[in-house]
Amino acid sequence: MNLLREYIREMLIEQNVLAQGMCFPFAYQKAEEWFEQYYTPPLDPDEDGEKHPNLNDKSKFKVVHGTVTDKWKNPPQPIVHAWVEMGDLVFDDQTQHTKPNGVEKEFYYDMYQPEPYREFTASEAITNCIMKGGEGPWDDDLYAMMQDRDAWMNEAGELGRQIFSDRAPMGRHMGSERDTELEGEIWTALWGHLQGLSSKVPTNLLDAMISFSKDPAYNDVFILHTSGDAYRGLEVSQEYLDEHAPGWKEATWPTSKLYWQWSDVIPVDFEYQNRNESRTVSSWTPSRDVAEQFGRAGHGMVGVVLIADSATNTFLDLKELYRFDRLDDFHWEEEIVGFGSIRVKGIKVLKKLGGFG
Repeated sequence: MNLLREYIREMLIEQNVLAQGMCFPFAYQKAEEWFEQYYTPPLDPDEDGEKHPNLNDKSKFKVVHGTVTDKWKNPPQPIVHAWVEMGDLVFDDQTQHTKPNGVEKEFYYDMYQPEPYREFTASEAITNCIMKGGEGPWDDDLYAMMQDRDAWMNEAGELGRQIFSDRAPMGRHMGSERDTELEGEIWTALWGHLQGLSSKVPTNLLDAMISFSKDPAYNDVFILHTSGDAYRGLEVSQEYLDEHAPGWKEATWPTSKLYWQWSDVIPVDFEYQNRNESRTVSSWTPSRDVAEQFGRAGHGMVGVVLIADSATNTFLDLKELYRFDRLDDFHWEEEIVGFGSIRVKGIKVLKKLGGFG
């Protein structure tokens, strides 16, 4: 079998018939592996080898050629594809790195909506490869459709077909596609911001993420937060409050015996920017409780929660991005990222029982 494999590989290289993408070579390789496992070659080359019952049992193993559908494409786009079915599991090139032990058939059919055209046993796959000079497709109609598939694969947008695919959760973005240059820059910027390393995100990246929030190919990941209030907890000096919320010491605090108390909302109207004006993004949250955790004051400072209207500012909601590996460490922060300066409409001030220190 090793000599046969070498012969076929050399023939494929010479004829240069490998299809764009690796789904057909992957499926054919699985057929070779199955054949080797369930066929015992004869000692005498003039005799027949021993075929295990599983060898040609399609309920146990089959190579399938057909189409899968990118249902997120507008309109949905059928693509020529090859995959392997082994009982209730599906194996294909797109999922081999993230799901090397296979994907449940029910999930695969729901996610990719495959339409089988032809099914082959491992023996039939090897015979077709030898007779027709390639790993597939071996059907004339599918081969003609391959041209459409190749054209579609070249239509990928600025972030490719999948976003951060090797870090993506189960779904259409999961895979092994490499980041585009722009994609890598966006990942680095988001990671650096969440880690507290840098909030200096270049304007072109902010504009790109806003644009992607409107693109059907990417707006399931890049989502703008556009309703409800946004909160930012931090500590500021009393001089800061004197400038931005005059009369803040006369604010009302609910009657309480708690040692720390939050004031009622003080109406204000000013543009918030990071203390370091070169920073282009800031951390906000739709959760008042989360914001109050960040509004605890240190010595000589005052804890505050700033309040802004999401509809009149620009916030990137991280709820879907938190599902990606390495970004999920920060999900508890429930962050929405403020782009640029943020117009603040209210402030709550924290004080300890007995007044400010």
